[in-house]
Amino acid sequence: MQNLHSGEKQSGRRSPTLIFAPTIVASFMQQFAVMDEQTAKACNLLEAEGIPTTPSGAVGLAGLKALALNSNSRALILVTEGSVA
Repeated sequence: MQNLHSGEKQSGRRSPTLIFAPTIVASFMQQFAVMDEQTAKACNLLEAEGIPTTPSGAVGLAGLKALALNSNSRALILVTEGSVA
């Protein structure tokens, strides 16, 4: 997994870049629900990659994993929350 960062530090953490925001918002084409178990698994996967988050922060990854993707697919997820610890 890769992180996109602007490189600016805020409270010791890098802030995400917003230059992609218009493209991301314009490309939302599908909505669906994921179960709590799926978000818990997504939290664990992100934690293993060094990206601690809450279940609501990991819902993008949970949704991505629910899609039928192949090796030619490209995706971007937004982890919207950090660890609450």
